Amino acid sequence: MTSKNLYFKLMREDWKNRLWAPALIALSSFFAYPVLLAFLAGKAYRDWNTAAEALKWFSQEAVNWISFENGVAVFFVVAVSLVCGLSSFYYLTSRNRVDFYHSLPVRRETLFLVHYVDGILMPAIPYALALAVSVIVCAANGVNPDVLCQTAVSAYVLHMIYYILCYTTVVIASMMTGHLVVGFFGSMVLMFYMPVAASLIDSFFGSFFLSYYYPDQTSLLENCIRISPVMEYIHTVSLYGDQKPVVMAAVTAVIASVVLAAAAVFLYKKRPSEAAGKAMAFAVSQPIIRILITVVAGLGIGDFFWSLQQSNGWMAFGVVCGSVISHCVIESIYHFDFRKLFSHKGQLAFSTIAALAILFSFRFDVFGYDTYLPSAGKVEYATADISDLNNWVSYGSVLENQEINGRNVPYVYESSSSEVYIAEHMQCTDVNTILNLAASGIEENRKRRAEWTQSGAREAAVAYEAADVTEDPDGESDNTRYTMATISYTLKSGRRIVRNYTINMTKNYELIKELWKNEAFQKASYPILTADAGEMVNVRYRQSRSIGDRSLKDLTAEERSELLKTYQQEFTGLTLDQMKEEMPMGLIRFTTETDEKAIAWWNNRENRKNTDKDGWDYYYYGEDIRDQDFYPVYPSFTKTIALLEQYGVSVKKEELSDKIISVTVRGYAPKTDSYQEITFTDLEEIKALGDMTRNERMLYYDPMYEEEDLTVEVTVADKTEKAEEEDSVENTYNSFFRKGEIPQIVKDRMGY
Repeated sequence: MTSKNLYFKLMREDWKNRLWAPALIALSSFFAYPVLLAFLAGKAYRDWNTAAEALKWFSQEAVNWISFENGVAVFFVVAVSLVCGLSSFYYLTSRNRVDFYHSLPVRRETLFLVHYVDGILMPAIPYALALAVSVIVCAANGVNPDVLCQTAVSAYVLHMIYYILCYTTVVIASMMTGHLVVGFFGSMVLMFYMPVAASLIDSFFGSFFLSYYYPDQTSLLENCIRISPVMEYIHTVSLYGDQKPVVMAAVTAVIASVVLAAAAVFLYKKRPSEAAGKAMAFAVSQPIIRILITVVAGLGIGDFFWSLQQSNGWMAFGVVCGSVISHCVIESIYHFDFRKLFSHKGQLAFSTIAALAILFSFRFDVFGYDTYLPSAGKVEYATADISDLNNWVSYGSVLENQEINGRNVPYVYESSSSEVYIAEHMQCTDVNTILNLAASGIEENRKRRAEWTQSGAREAAVAYEAADVTEDPDGESDNTRYTMATISYTLKSGRRIVRNYTINMTKNYELIKELWKNEAFQKASYPILTADAGEMVNVRYRQSRSIGDRSLKDLTAEERSELLKTYQQEFTGLTLDQMKEEMPMGLIRFTTETDEKAIAWWNNRENRKNTDKDGWDYYYYGEDIRDQDFYPVYPSFTKTIALLEQYGVSVKKEELSDKIISVTVRGYAPKTDSYQEITFTDLEEIKALGDMTRNERMLYYDPMYEEEDLTVEVTVADKTEKAEEEDSVENTYNSFFRKGEIPQIVKDRMGY
C-alpha cells in the first residue's frame, strides 16, 4: 500500500512541476478542435444557400478534421511528443535534481515509470476531452453522431499509438544525453537519420546509374525510410487515407513502442548520475553517432555539389567539406569546447574516406549495377516494356464514385503505367531475345559513360534518352531511332530485377520484331487481346476527321464477339513492317456497360461541373474517359473492315482533295536556324504536294510510321449540314509528310 501511495504521490508532484505542459496542450486542443469546428459550422450556414447544402459540407469537413488522416493533427502529435519527451526527464540534465530524485527510497524502474506514464497522460486526457466536446458541437449542428463517434474513437486510438511511439523515441534520446538542447538534436537524429540516409542512397541511384528504375527500389526505400517513428506515422496515415488496412501497422507500432520503452528503462538504469549536464550520457555511443552523422553529412554535401556541377572534383570537395564541418560541429557539442574540434582526427579521416568510397562507388558503378545481365539459365521468365511500341495504349479502367480532392466524382479513368501493368501481366519465356535486347541497352550505356565529361554528364544522358531520332554514335546512319525499354527478370530464386535501357531500334530491329511476335508479349502489352467479349456491350468506331464516334449498340452478343475475335486475330497478325508501310484508317473501341455509362455522363458537360460556387470542373482532374482504350484499324485488317461495313460503318478514307483551299508548311530549313512558313493556294501546287488527306492524329496509334519534322496544316471548305448549296465553313486539319518523302516543291521553297 505504501508503495502504491508513493507512486501516485510522485505522479501528483510531477504534474504540479509540469502543469504548464498539459495546460498548453489543453488550450491548443480546445482551439484546434471544438472552437474551430464551431467556427466552420457558422461559416457553413452563413455561406451556403440552403441548410441541406451547408450540412453536407460541414459534415464532410468535420469528419475529415476529426479523422486520423488530418495532417495538422500529425504535426501536433509529433510536436507534443518532443515537448513531453524532453520535459518528462528534464531533471536528468541537472546534477542537483538527479541527486534529489535518486536519493528517494524508490527503485529506478518505478521512478522511470512515473515520469514516462505522465508524459503519455498529459496529452491523452486533453485530447480525449477535446474530441468529446467536438463531437457534441458537431452533433448539435446536425452531423450524424454515430459517424462522428466512430471516427473520433479510431482517430484517438491511432494518434495515441503513434504519439507513444514518437514520445518513447524522444525519451531514449533523453536517456542518451545530458543536456536539453543536445537531447532535442538527438531526437531529430533518431527520428530522421534513416529517412535522410535512404533518400540520399536513392538520389545516388538516380544520379549515377543509367539503367536505374525508380519503382523497383520503392519498396526497399520505403522500408528504410519507415525505420523512423515519424515516417511510419505518416505512412500509416497514408494507408488510412487510401482506405487500406492499418491494423497490422498499428500493432507493429505498439510492439516497437514496448521494445523501445524496455530499452529506455535499461538505459535509465545504466545511466550514471554524473552524466547530468554532459552532452552524451554514454561515452561508448559518442564515436558511433559521430561517424554515422559525419558520413551522411559528407554524402549529402557531396551529392549537392554534384547536382550543381556534375564534376568529380567538386563532388570530392563537397564530401570533404561536409565531413569536416559536421565532425567539428559534433565535437563542439560533445565537449562544449572549440579547442577540441579535431580531437579525433582518426575518426574524421575514416568518416571522410568512407563517404568518398560510397559516393565514388556509385559514380563509377564499381559493383556493376548498369552492366548486370543474368544468364538465361537463371531466369524463370522476363518482361519487356518497349516504349515506342505501346506509348499510345491505355492501361486502366473506368471506376465509379471516386473521391478526388475531397469531392465525389461519378466516373474516372484510373490509369496504370505501362511498365507496371506489363510487369504484372507478362511472363515471357523467350528469355534469350529479351536478354539480347538488354545486352544492347548495356552497350548503349557503356558508350554514353565513355562519352561523359566531368561537367553536364547527367544532362547529356537525359537529352540522349529523350531523343527519338539522332545520329548514330558509330556513324552507321543519319537517322538512327532510339526507344526506352523497361526490362525485368524474375530469377528462379524468386528475386525480381528491373532495369531501364535506351535501345537502338535501328540496330536491334530484328530482335524487336522477334519479340513482337511473342504471344506473351502481345497479350501483356495490348489488353484488347485478352478482352472478354461477354463483358462488352458496345463497339465504337472513330473515323479520321469524323465528329464523334459511331456506336454499334444494336449488335447482338454473337456479332460483337465475332467482331472482337476478328480484330484480335488481325491485330495479332500485324507485323512491324506493315506498321511502317501502313497508317491507321480509324480507331475501334470495345466498351463495357460501365464504360458506356461513363461516356454518356462525360458527354454532358453540366454533369462534369460541380454545383459548388467555385465552379469546380471534373474534367481537369482526370483523363477524359471518352478517349481511352481505342485501338487502330489498319487497311490490311480486311476482315474487320468487312464486318464494320456489314454493320453499317463506312471506314473508307474521307475524300477531301476537291475541298482543299490551302496548305501551310512550317519548319526549319535544313542546316539553318531559319524558321519558315510557306503557304500553297494554287490547285496545281496543292496537287504536287501529294496526299494531304492523311490525319496526323492517327500517327499517335502507329509507333512505326514516321513523319518529317514539319508542321503541315490543311484548310478545307466543308459544307455545313443546314447550309445552302453554295455555303461552306472553313476547317483546318493537321496533316504530314512521310519520312523521306518531302515533295520537291517544298524542298525548293525551303532551300533544301
